[in-house]
Amino acid sequence: PQLTPPSYPMEAAKEGTGANLYVIVEFAGDGKVIRAAVERMEIMPSYARKPGDLAKLGARFEQATLKAVQGWRYPVEWVKSMEGGLARIPVNFRMRDQTWSRIYEMEKREIPWLDAPRAVHVANVSASGEMGSKRVVLLNRPEEGAAL
Repeated sequence: PQLTPPSYPMEAAKEGTGANLYVIVEFAGDGKVIRAAVERMEIMPSYARKPGDLAKLGARFEQATLKAVQGWRYPVEWVKSMEGGLARIPVNFRMRDQTWSRIYEMEKREIPWLDAPRAVHVANVSASGEMGSKRVVLLNRPEEGAAL
């Protein structure tokens, strides 16, 4: 697959905040992304944060992830093995030697274009294309022009 990792949001990187995002992706028959949405997100700050701050960080993680996902492309044979071309792909943001005060699970979101009958057929997919995998790990690079 051609997967460019998302940029690590600079504010989150500076303070050592991590996140796990679970992205629902719909692929076209040629392996290109048609659309994507974050279904669920967990934020792991390095210190206690206010809910409003967490929401802002979550929005930055989501924006970086969806921007990267739009450029992803999976091999046609993998997409054909996904019923309906739907996949759930976890994207993890981690800093080396990261420690967290706790994990905050953000509110699960309804995805308007993913109706109940289609939702049953979402495949869990990894970067290697393994079906049923629970993780895909992309090494995140800092945002452009950022200095840590």
